[in-house]
Amino acid sequence: MSAIRTFRGAAGIASMIVLAGIVLAGIVLAGIVLVGLGGAFAQSSCDLKTKAVSPSAAGLGDVIVVTVDCLKEQVDKERLDPGQLRLHLNGHQLKTIKAEPYNLQSNQLTFTLARSDADADRGAWTALLGSPPISGRRNVDVGVGREGAPEYPSSAGTRPAFDFLVFRKTPFWWAAAGLGAALILFIWLAKSSDIIRDDYPPGNPAAGNQRRLYSLAKCQMALWLFTILGSFAFLFVSTGDYNHIITAQSLVLLGISGGTGLAAVAIDNRPAAPPPAAAQGAPPPRAQQFLFDLLSDQHGIALHRFQMLVWTIVLWFVYVVSAYRTMTLPEFDANLLTLMGISSGLYLGFKLPEQK
Repeated sequence: MSAIRTFRGAAGIASMIVLAGIVLAGIVLAGIVLVGLGGAFAQSSCDLKTKAVSPSAAGLGDVIVVTVDCLKEQVDKERLDPGQLRLHLNGHQLKTIKAEPYNLQSNQLTFTLARSDADADRGAWTALLGSPPISGRRNVDVGVGREGAPEYPSSAGTRPAFDFLVFRKTPFWWAAAGLGAALILFIWLAKSSDIIRDDYPPGNPAAGNQRRLYSLAKCQMALWLFTILGSFAFLFVSTGDYNHIITAQSLVLLGISGGTGLAAVAIDNRPAAPPPAAAQGAPPPRAQQFLFDLLSDQHGIALHRFQMLVWTIVLWFVYVVSAYRTMTLPEFDANLLTLMGISSGLYLGFKLPEQK
């Protein structure tokens, strides 16, 4: 009887051992299956992440290479079209800069840094190019994302970055040297000749032996000439584009200043009327200090001249600051241009009696 009990106990223990083995084998098998499924799931759900960018410095017209983790897999398995991806710089999506496949085996895309006048990118380019530092370089973060969607995260936690060349120093200094030489030549001519002085009317006996006052209209014309010329040169060496720099408002400014200067010369060259008897023998106005000449007529400091000079300085300041902040030539509205036209018209209207 005891033998039977012993046999039954051993059989029970063996059954328990076998059952435990079966359960353990099931757990191990289930773990293997879960690990395999987890690996397959993780592999199939590989997310795009921006990893690196090269070269370390690039400017407009250059090509940058961006490495994006899982790009090849997304293209092969998810049928992702790389042309749907857009470049992000400092968080600004550039909708007109499309990605181009470069080396999908290495998960790399290329982007050409080309400025666009499209309204969709205008704000982004203003933020990237405006108010450039003295060094001409600006460190920018790089990202990639679908058009109209947020950019993908970076694989390292921080976005890759490169130095964006707002302007290149060598062309900039060449342009600055050329503009400086032209300005020095003009200043020399202004002091040694009558290039920005009023004209004597024909027949005036003092025309041959006396220098006249500095001309407000001619000085305004010279100011806008060098301002727009300098702005054009700076933007050209910065962007490499010369076809989309000059704005219609800049042409209007040149037209108003040039027209005012032309009308002033025409007024100055009218035949002089015989002076009254009391004024015969009185010497014509002589050149004095530069600012005093600009503001004076035959009666002294004149309000219409002061008004024209003040508005010219105000508009010039707005023009220069706006061009620096946006890296584009400003677009004045019709009211500001009308204001300048009225100021110039009043100056010419009051100038007519000056030559009588």
